[in-house]
Amino acid sequence: MFTIDETYSIKLDGNRKYGGRVIFDGYDADYRICTHSWTLVEAEMVCRHMGYQTAIAATKYPNNEDINDFYNSVYFNCERSHNSLHECIQGHQMCSLDPWDAGVVCSNSKKLIFCCFK
Repeated sequence: MFTIDETYSIKLDGNRKYGGRVIFDGYDADYRICTHSWTLVEAEMVCRHMGYQTAIAATKYPNNEDINDFYNSVYFNCERSHNSLHECIQGHQMCSLDPWDAGVVCSNSKKLIFCCFK
């Protein structure tokens, strides 16, 4: 059975400062976050949990691990009314066939700047 207490942290893979694959550092192991129900709402909650003002993108990364090993994954389903990331944690039962890991791009500015890519 998957249980979570308040002793966890969120980190970004690769020590990137503002964005990357999100890693849920639980009390006993690191868990990937699968993209079932992964939206900008969940990304914003993750970014705020890490001390940023907002998220500007909810991204996906290919999962290179065995996607059937869902015991090393967790999924979130946040509502705008939630006050903490802990309220969003749903477990791992929806991750078994998800080939993607959740990612974020965080920002300390509410102002978004759009640019062109060639």
